[in-house]
Amino acid sequence: MELQYFGHACVALRAASGQLLMMDPPEAQYGYPLPPLRPTAVTVSHSHQDHSGVGALAPGGQVVQELGSVQVGDFQIVGALAFHDGQHGAQRGEVRVYKVAVDGVTVAHLGDLGHPLTPELRSFLTCVDLLLTPVGGVFTIGAAQAVQVIREVRPRFAAPIHYRTEQGSLQQLGDLPEFIALWKGPKQRLGSGWQALPAAEGETSVLELSF
Repeated sequence: MELQYFGHACVALRAASGQLLMMDPPEAQYGYPLPPLRPTAVTVSHSHQDHSGVGALAPGGQVVQELGSVQVGDFQIVGALAFHDGQHGAQRGEVRVYKVAVDGVTVAHLGDLGHPLTPELRSFLTCVDLLLTPVGGVFTIGAAQAVQVIREVRPRFAAPIHYRTEQGSLQQLGDLPEFIALWKGPKQRLGSGWQALPAAEGETSVLELSF
């Protein structure tokens, strides 16, 4: 399995067979235009336009935006319920957390998680190889909460997403350096384009994804 980061909350997984899965593609007005990829599957954590820009992709992929388990091509996808805020969705509604297994690797995408982990989510996220977590705050958990979530889940790797960049339109978000400053464990930077997961270091390593 290889992955590629397209900015904001959008990450693609590529199976050894060449099949693609896109996670939370944004619409173009958020500053992260997507190439016309033709994925086998697309996961959408919730309907906000910075996570549900399916129309930016070539048609034909199966869109997954519900709870439960489904097999799409090489990808085993399981969705669990979470909330966009700390008030059980009263402010911004529900989100889905997706866990994807492919080629012996398990990747979890937290979408716009807006609260500490519940016991149910903590159990759901056991045995994750790569955890994709928002860190920018405002609409999601922030940098300090993301560090706590990573410490609770203890994945092999964790990668920050959903933070402020120069090209992104959501300038109220916190930036990546704020999160990196709080993370005291191992860190590695991955280049742009398709990347394989590096060798694990024994404890959780944070991957800084380039796009």
